[in-house]
Amino acid sequence: MYEQAFQNSLIGYGTAVALLLLLVGSLFSLVYLRLLRTEV
Repeated sequence: MYEQAFQNSLIGYGTAVALLLLLVGSLFSLVYLRLLRTEV
């Protein structure tokens, strides 16, 4: 991901992919915390 972005000078593409991964990770963590809160 990062190698492809920097080797091809596609900084915008690398930023978009990084933000997408950040959003997906945040979504999974929020869902996990909500499920954990309801079980306890």
